[in-house]
Amino acid sequence: MIKEYHRIPVNPPYAAFNGEAEEWLPMLYVRIGKKHAKPSARFGAMLDTGSSFCLFRSDLGRSIGIDVFAGTKQQMSGVVPGASTEAFFHRVNLHIEANWIVEVNAGFIENFTWGALLGRRGFFDQFNVKFSHSDHPPVFEIERIVVH
Repeated sequence: MIKEYHRIPVNPPYAAFNGEAEEWLPMLYVRIGKKHAKPSARFGAMLDTGSSFCLFRSDLGRSIGIDVFAGTKQQMSGVVPGASTEAFFHRVNLHIEANWIVEVNAGFIENFTWGALLGRRGFFDQFNVKFSHSDHPPVFEIERIVVH
């Protein structure tokens, strides 16, 4: 599947880059679910090769009935302002676009800036992704890794 990056307005514009007022981000529409319960509403999740884990805002977990603070606690740094924060990990089903459902061990964070980040453990270990920044708008190609 080939997807275009999403255009995100930037305010104030980037002074260091000739006043550019938009950013292009590789994003997919996803839902999360727990077992056989109805999954969440769709939301945007950014593909982030720099993130070790799949991370979500805590309210998204609560929306599908997860007791966020009952999960496995892990200290995190670099994803929120300040020195560090706690993420609480739970097994969830990640519904990616209309094509795939995969099980991931996802961290839920209070006051998380992003709706979701799809990281190396849980996402990039299950999908091959090729980024092409030379196109305008930029695109990425995603393919499920099939293990025989």
